Amino acid sequence: MDGGLVTNIYSCRGDSGGPLFSESDHRAYGIRTHGLGDPCSATVSFSPLSKIFSASAQRAQLSFSLTPR
Repeated sequence: MDGGLVTNIYSCRGDSGGPLFSESDHRAYGIRTHGLGDPCSATVSFSPLSKIFSASAQRAQLSFSLTPR
């Protein structure tokens, strides 16, 4: 695991890349990386968006900034 977010959201194989977001505050928090069961799991990890943006910026030599709504 990459120090990501671990949830108890039920998910199955093929759901990788799906978003973790909150309907209550309309914010995105991460992207699903893998589950801890086969083929479906109630323990799922997500990579935080901050880590994804940081890694992308380093590879592409770009900068990202998030602005609040």
